[in-house]
Parts: sequence; C-alpha cells; structure tokens
Amino acid sequence: MTKTPETLGPLHELLIRGLPDFVDNGTLDVKGKLAPHFAISYQAIYKWFERERVSARRMHDLINMSEATKNPPETMIVEGKEVPWAPLTMKDFASFI
Repeated sequence: MTKTPETLGPLHELLIRGLPDFVDNGTLDVKGKLAPHFAISYQAIYKWFERERVSARRMHDLINMSEATKNPPETMIVEGKEVPWAPLTMKDFASFI
C-alpha cells in the first residue's frame, strides 16, 4: 500500500479500521484521543507509522481497545471488499511486530 494524504501507511489504515472510537470524520485522532489514551506523545505514535512497527505490549493494548469499542460500525473495508466489522486480532498485526 502506498501512503496517501488520508493514510500514513498500512498500520495507520489498520488502526483507522480497528479503532472506530478513536476516529473523527474518517481520520484517526492521534493527538486528541490516541496519544492521551496511552499517555505518550503524538510524535511517538507517528513513529509507529513511520517504522510500520508497534511493540508487542502496545499491540495487546490496541487489540483490547478494539475489543472494547463502544460504537462499532456494521461493516468495514478489507482488501477493497465490504465485510462485517470485527475487532483487531493478533493476526492483523503480524507484519507490524
């Protein structure tokens, strides 16, 4: 996947899909929601996107956050196809660890 102005790469796109409670107007709210949730700087999260890597500890936190989604959408787009929404899993992070 190539990076576009809407996404910062595959990890960013995965988090947009898997963390709907942290998305505003189709954009992942890194500064206002995600960074404060982790109590880290938003720059640290942008480094995840640059490196396309996230630690195993953060991966588990992200999976738990996804599972706890309060307002999940009915569907999501995966590989260009609309499918029922499901929380993130370890398999989703296979290429980001």
